[in-house]
Amino acid sequence: MATKESRKMAIEKIIEKYNEGYGIVVVVSAIGRKGDPYATDTFLDLINQEILDKRDIDLLISCGEIVSSVLLSNEIKERGYNTCVFTGIQAGILTDNNFGEASILEINPTSLIESLERGNINIVAGFQGGTNDMEITTLGRGGSDISAVALGRAINCEKVEIFTDVDGVMTGDPNMIPKARLLKTMSFYEVYQLAKEGAKIIHPKAIEIALENNIPIVIKNTFTNSDGTILKAFNSSSCKKKEESLRKRLVSSLTYQQNRVQVKILNNNINKVKETLEEIVKEKISLDFFDLSKNTFVFNVNINNSKRLKKILDNNSLDYEIIPDCSKISIVGKNLCDNPEALLRILDVFYHNKIEIFQISASHDSIWCLINQKDLESSLNLIHDEFKLYEES
Repeated sequence: MATKESRKMAIEKIIEKYNEGYGIVVVVSAIGRKGDPYATDTFLDLINQEILDKRDIDLLISCGEIVSSVLLSNEIKERGYNTCVFTGIQAGILTDNNFGEASILEINPTSLIESLERGNINIVAGFQGGTNDMEITTLGRGGSDISAVALGRAINCEKVEIFTDVDGVMTGDPNMIPKARLLKTMSFYEVYQLAKEGAKIIHPKAIEIALENNIPIVIKNTFTNSDGTILKAFNSSSCKKKEESLRKRLVSSLTYQQNRVQVKILNNNINKVKETLEEIVKEKISLDFFDLSKNTFVFNVNINNSKRLKKILDNNSLDYEIIPDCSKISIVGKNLCDNPEALLRILDVFYHNKIEIFQISASHDSIWCLINQKDLESSLNLIHDEFKLYEES
């Protein structure tokens, strides 16, 4: 949505689907990034967020998507097609009143369906909804993905296509891993793990909605004709062959988070640690990758929270160690916990390349490694090569 040229390419894709006979609901995000006139972060830079109510902040930042909607509508109308623009609440998106991070309670798509029946191309401002009291709310950063999939569920759509600036889901960040390739198909579970661990693919809540309602999602590139990546549950008999193929793929993709700080509390007084944790929770500092043992409590935080955290630890007279400049690598695949081969191969990669691991852990679908940030790029490429992710599965 950032430039007239990029909007033109988006419009071509919209009109192509419309001319194929599809009913069209387009959900848009705000225009551009921080510094661009109508971007969400640009609006936020205009105000003092410390003193303004979250309700008022939502009123302000919801404007970006409304501007995008009307602008896109205008340019489609110039091509001779009928459109209808909806804010989130006009599209029937009812939320709770948790301003800034609202949850969708229900959707009444009556107006949207009526407009579809009239043959309009419908454009909905993403990222927003409203309460029963007609208060405007926003769904959190990346909330347009949630809007799109939730609306797709409400109108019983055939599929949801999410257009971005990459060809689809890759085996890793191509800016870090030159051999990264496009994945044609992924399970919801795999993509959910990637999204939760920092990959900017799709909002995790959108995946949850799609999974619950078995709505296929396709991640595509606005600027190319790539087929993209199809996300599915693969739980029907017709998908059995594809599901078996996915299970054979030990590791599917890698993602990472930079600017992490590891904290190790050296204290066997569990009550003192608990009191400290209560303060951390009150300060809304998010802890990640934590491990509590008899004598230590280890976790990591984003560098932006490290000063506030250090102050809490000092005030509680705790013994602690801090390792700055860390990165967390997430290795995602199916049933990794049931297959120790993956963990052994990862450890082998780090050992033979003399890369220090500060922490390592695993869940059903992920293995996490905390390492020095200077080793991030080489580690990603080494693991990518170890599992031959550059090859078609």
